[in-house]
This record gives sequence, C-alpha cells and structure tokens, in this order.
Amino acid sequence: MYNEKKQGNETPHGPTPNKEAIMPDIHCHILPAIDDGATNLEVSLAMARLSAASGVDTIIATPHFGCDDVNAKSREIMADSAVVS
Repeated sequence: MYNEKKQGNETPHGPTPNKEAIMPDIHCHILPAIDDGATNLEVSLAMARLSAASGVDTIIATPHFGCDDVNAKSREIMADSAVVS
C-alpha cells in the first residue's frame, strides 16, 4: 500500500486550489430556470459560491435553447447573466 505523507497545502482530497491560477469552468448551466441546470436564482448563486470555493474564477454559461425561440430566449439569457454576474 502506498502511503505518502501530505506535503504543503494539500488536503485529503488533493492540493488546495492555487488562488493565483486561472481556473475557468467552460461549460456550466448556471443561469436560473433556462434549461436543465439551476432551477432558480438561489440555486445559481449557490453554484457560483461552490465554484468559487473550489478555485473556479470564471464561469462560461452554456444554456440550451432551440432555434425557434432564439430572440426571446436570448433576451432572457442576457437578463439572467446580468443578475448572476
């Protein structure tokens, strides 16, 4: 069994996030009530807090929407992005 002593700033789950490093989440369904992701603003903000605590410093929202409602959905996405930001 391999049992090495933890060094420096490591936790039982691995190293703690380096706050100086750039850590983006490039696929996230964080916008509230848009698709199968966050169901409301409270859930969106909880997701953002968990991401930040894990070292993520940038989130790229990637909501699903169909071509039949592009204009209406685009306005909704822009409004939700402003609120979550």
